[in-house]
This record gives sequence, structure tokens and C-alpha cells, in this order.
Amino acid sequence: AVSSAAAEAYLCLGDLDAASCVAPQGNGSDERNADATMTSDDDDDDDASCARRWNASIDNFIASGPTTTRAWLSEVARLKEEANAKYAAKDYDAAISAFENAVAYCPIYSALYSNMAAAFALSKKHAEAVAACDVALRLNPSYEKAQQRRAISQKKLGT
Repeated sequence: AVSSAAAEAYLCLGDLDAASCVAPQGNGSDERNADATMTSDDDDDDDASCARRWNASIDNFIASGPTTTRAWLSEVARLKEEANAKYAAKDYDAAISAFENAVAYCPIYSALYSNMAAAFALSKKHAEAVAACDVALRLNPSYEKAQQRRAISQKKLGT
């Protein structure tokens, strides 16, 4: 079950991209881990980890208070735009770093992981791209762009 604060945060985050901001299922744990750095051998994208990231994001939302919700959403949008600008400039390593900063701030926004996967793939880091897509698809299983990006990187890896 999702708490009322979590439901409120989900509805608020839905303003960013309702199709991409989906709460992972499960009740999480008391351990809070907003670290979203991804490597090919990380086991950090399992359901419990997704629940921990969801809970950490809710903690950030609750701590911000209702008067700063709009500012919080604006910061998420700003971080995404910053990362996308670095991607568009073909500075993929800087884009990856910027996407990592963005997911640390909002670890439940699947588009951030999918966009980071694109930067990983263009940097020829296909294992990391697959891992990023795996997280995006745990958050939003019907996210077609993440499915396509994962398939392309898996093909490059020969898996």
C-alpha cells in the first residue's frame, strides 16, 4: 500500500510526465538509498532498491513541504533540461553525470534513466545502457523508448 504522502507525491510527480513517473510496487524498507549510479554489475535495480529510491524521493518531497512543491518540480525539470542540453551538445560523459545528478534528486522518473541510457550507448557503454533501461522499465514497464534502447544495446553486447 502507498501512504497518503506517497500518493500525493506521485500525483505531484505525475505533472512531470504521468507515463514516466510510476511508483514501483512494494512497501520498501526503512533503509533510504537515493544513490542511482549505475554499472553493469550493480544489483541496485531490483524491486527493493526501486522501493528504497521511491521512499527516498518521498522523503525529499515531504521534507520540502507543500509550499515548495512547485520549486521541487522546477528543479527536477531544470536538472533534466541541463542533462539533455549536454546530450544534445554530444558531451555524453557530461550528460551521463548530469543524468546521475538528476536521478539522485528524483530517482523515480523513468525518462531520466532512459535518456541516460542513450548517452551510455553513444559512449559505447552498452552494459550500462542496458542497466539504465532496466531501471526505467521497472519504473514504467510499457516505456517503449527504453525497451528499444535496451534492445539496441543488448544487440551490441551480443546478448
